Order: sequence, then structure tokens, then C-alpha cells
Amino acid sequence: MKEHPILYSTPMVQSIISDLKDMTRREIKPQPIIDNESGYVFWKNFQLDIHNWKEELISKCPFGCIGDILWVREIFANVKFKPSAKGNNRGIVIPDYTNTDRIIYKADELDLTKLMYPCFNWKPSIFMPKSACRIRLQITDIKVERLQDISEEDAKKEGISKFNHGYTGSPKGVLYKDYKYNTHTLSPKESFKSLWQSINGKESWLNNPFVWVISFKKI
Repeated sequence: MKEHPILYSTPMVQSIISDLKDMTRREIKPQPIIDNESGYVFWKNFQLDIHNWKEELISKCPFGCIGDILWVREIFANVKFKPSAKGNNRGIVIPDYTNTDRIIYKADELDLTKLMYPCFNWKPSIFMPKSACRIRLQITDIKVERLQDISEEDAKKEGISKFNHGYTGSPKGVLYKDYKYNTHTLSPKESFKSLWQSINGKESWLNNPFVWVISFKKI
């Protein structure tokens, strides 16, 4: 069993924490090249049989294999507390280090006004060291498919936000977030589409790339 880093945006970290997300899609880079004439699929330096190339490709997934651990990188900050001065019974002023330095995470939406004398800057998830990781996910399944082939149920597993405004035009009044325009949509798949475009750009969805579909459980 190996451990591999994986980046997540703040909304997706919140979905994981809330047990709303147990699946992720990542674009395969470079894209597999299907050559029907030769009967092979080419990916990097590999030549895969066209009849079972997806199964062969799964074994080469850079995020690991079933049973491996993904350690989540998220936006974080090292909070440096400034010591406050206080006097002892002899009138000597000494620093108060009661509040030690700590790590905070943007996904927690902390009330920063409750922190005493905080001094910090948010750091991008790519810079988070493994020692600061608080979320680990165990891979339970991996498959390969086209991005646009995502089902409505899988779109829900991707952790999209759901709203219930009692709108009669949707089943049971349920609406889903449109991440691109910050509005709402009726379909989980359309919601995921907007999420994907907000992260990867409009063209990435239109290109309909092959993606790793990774299912996981939080441990």
C-alpha cells in the first residue's frame, strides 16, 4: 500500500468532510491515442491492446491502485501567534506563549476574529506538506471513461452542492449549484459540468477527454 498526494479545491474538501464526495475524475495526461487500423492504443511509451486497453491503463494510474491512500492537499495557513506581555507578582513583564503556533484550513471557514493576534497568509494547496495533511482517502475502485459519460448518480458522488428551494420545475423541488455562473441547475450532471469547467476551462469539457474515475472512502 502506497500513499499519493492529490489536490482539492476548498468546496470539494468541504464535500469530503461532509461525506458528500466519494469519487473524483482526473484528466488522463497525455490522452490515449486509439489506432483502430493497428489494433493498439498508444499512451506514453506503452502499446496497449485495443480490446482491453482500459484495464491495462488502470494498472498504470498515477494516483495509485485499489487499496492505496490519497493524502489530500488543501489551502492552508501557518498561524503565528504574537506573544502577549503580562506581569508576574514581581512586576517583571514576560511573554505569554500560552497560544502555540498551529495550522488552519480554509475549508473550515473559521471565525478568525476568535484567534488571538493571528498573523498568516493562505497558501495554495500545492505547497501543503504531508505533515500538515488531515484527510486521507483509500482508493476503492478505478476505471477509465469519457468525461461526458458521467451518470447522474456519479455526478452526485462528485460532491456537487444541492439546494432545495421548493421549485416545482425540478423533481421534489431539488436544485443543484451551477459553479460557473453561481446560479442553479436542475441536473446533477449539469452541475458537475459547470464544476469541471470552472476548474479546467470550457474547452476541457467540450473536448470530452478520457479521465481516471477514482472512487474512495475516507479513513
